[in-house]
Amino acid sequence: MTWPRRFAAAALVLVIPKWNEPCNAQVYEVQDSAGIAVVTTAPNPGAAPWLISKEPVITIGKVEGEQPYLFTQIWDALRTPDGRIVVVEGSAYEIRVFGREGRHLATFGGRGGGPNEFGGPPWIALAGSDTVVVWDPGHLRISHYSLDGELLSQHIIRSLLDSLAIRPFPNGLVWRIARDGSLLWTGQGRARREPQRVTASTSRFVLIPPDRTGIRDLGEYADGQTSYAERSGGGLAGMASPFAPSSTAALGPTPDHVAISDSQRWEIRFFDGLGRLRKIWRGRFPRAPVTPAMVAAARRENTAAASRLGLTRKQAEEVFGRIPMPDSVPAIGVMIWDAAGNFWIGTRAGKHREISEYQVLDQHGRWLSTVIMPSGLGQIFDIGADYLLAEKQDEVGVQYLQMYRIRKPAR
Repeated sequence: MTWPRRFAAAALVLVIPKWNEPCNAQVYEVQDSAGIAVVTTAPNPGAAPWLISKEPVITIGKVEGEQPYLFTQIWDALRTPDGRIVVVEGSAYEIRVFGREGRHLATFGGRGGGPNEFGGPPWIALAGSDTVVVWDPGHLRISHYSLDGELLSQHIIRSLLDSLAIRPFPNGLVWRIARDGSLLWTGQGRARREPQRVTASTSRFVLIPPDRTGIRDLGEYADGQTSYAERSGGGLAGMASPFAPSSTAALGPTPDHVAISDSQRWEIRFFDGLGRLRKIWRGRFPRAPVTPAMVAAARRENTAAASRLGLTRKQAEEVFGRIPMPDSVPAIGVMIWDAAGNFWIGTRAGKHREISEYQVLDQHGRWLSTVIMPSGLGQIFDIGADYLLAEKQDEVGVQYLQMYRIRKPAR
């Protein structure tokens, strides 16, 4: 993304850190005349870490049994202030509500065109203590439901989206819906052909605010590399680079409404609800190197999939050999806001590229802790003051939603 030159030319004012505030690491804020704070953070190796319980305190899901407890694709999930857990079953387009101990209470939604049905896997956010706001990507509508499944309101915004000129993003999808109804939309940007039939692509992000007055263009970010080869029967087959930068975003309840990173470096750009750049965060963290063992494992995974790509094993080896291998893995794999406004930044490591470690910042960009995840944990959907909700699969691929406790040292 190219930023206006006035940002670079603006006078810089150094803000001295306030050491009387609780802080585990030095933070330097640079405020320029355009109102953009540049925050640089480094961890404190001596700080006591936050700990995740080794075992979950609640597990929802079964290998067999009653339908509400069987999951094929856990798409989204959240926990309410009174402890109820709301889960989206993505393959059925259903929203399922469970009690504090994991007992099923209600199911609503499902595939279809009716007012209480969805045209695609819905995204959810908590609009109040007992109200869920739902984005239905198939019918392009926003709905509010009570936790027992009563439809409270519904707004179809198909004509609005048509008027917002989103057509440059034919592959667009909504990453998230915020509690205020904001939508974060992303689609494929430019593709640049590199030497030896390797293509580097980008993603473009736009924010649709709650008042639906227009889209806020947040720019393009690097989003992967693909190497191509000709199939024996004709046509091209593509193999994605396992270590290329991939853009990621988070939509949360903090004053910095949207966070976007292209994962190439420890840098995140924060935008407000009007799409204005408000903060640039940069971290001083070591980059994990791409080791020969990691390359060998990626080569085995990719070449094993050669038949599905329509390539011979020899062709797959040749295609993989053309993919540029960086010195280090992407800096940022996923980003999440927790309920307190803290910001969790995950890196990719471990088996199957699971997120095994997070760096946690407060809402001002000050480093709080390094958090190590339990082995085998999948996507994290919701983080509260003392818990997190995440998906996990067993050895045969059965999915479960699990809640773990977070233990924070006294400050």
